[in-house]
Amino acid sequence: MNKNVVPGDEVKPTVTSGIRLGSAACTSRGMGVDEFREIGDMILAMLGGVRSGALDGRTERSIREGISDLSKRFRLPY
Repeated sequence: MNKNVVPGDEVKPTVTSGIRLGSAACTSRGMGVDEFREIGDMILAMLGGVRSGALDGRTERSIREGISDLSKRFRLPY
């Protein structure tokens, strides 16, 4: 269990209160602010579709293509 404190989170670290995303894998590949904005947009599109019940194949394909594009542009350093 991860008990790190999240700034601004009023819930105790021992209580699950959201999604925790790490950036180390992306920064290790050389991604910067623009790429993190792209990733954030993809996350919001997916969560918005799931929340509204309107997630369709087109949105899913678009997100998969975005992930694939980032992975090709920013290959693992090893």
